[in-house]
Amino acid sequence: MQGLGATQAKQRELRAERAMEVQALLAAGESVQQIATRLGSTVVNLSAQMYRAKRPDLGRPFTREISRARRAAEVLAREARQRARRAR
Repeated sequence: MQGLGATQAKQRELRAERAMEVQALLAAGESVQQIATRLGSTVVNLSAQMYRAKRPDLGRPFTREISRARRAAEVLAREARQRARRAR
């Protein structure tokens, strides 16, 4: 069981390091998409990572971007359906 505890401690340490990176990049004015690209991740993954690191304050900007992108996709899909109906 000693190995499991060490693994969990290492995971906590890595999460804390990632959270510090994200915090610094947000403070520098980087967008969430730029941060995800820079860190080789996705907005969705970084959101989850920040919540797992017990940093919801850092996860919220990513969650807002996810919601914004989903709403935009819904609007585009709705407009496409309307155009298709009119073309009939």
